[in-house]
Amino acid sequence: MPLCPDCHRGAHNGIHGQRRIWNAMKLTELGALSLTIQKLMEQQ
Repeated sequence: MPLCPDCHRGAHNGIHGQRRIWNAMKLTELGALSLTIQKLMEQQ
């Protein structure tokens, strides 16, 4: 899965692997995956 731009650039505010960011965004990893799949389906 591609990383978000912040994670790709090595920033500390990327959501991947940062539990505090997941909590702040009120998302789980599965929730983020679901949103990603929805966005991909919308592009078709």
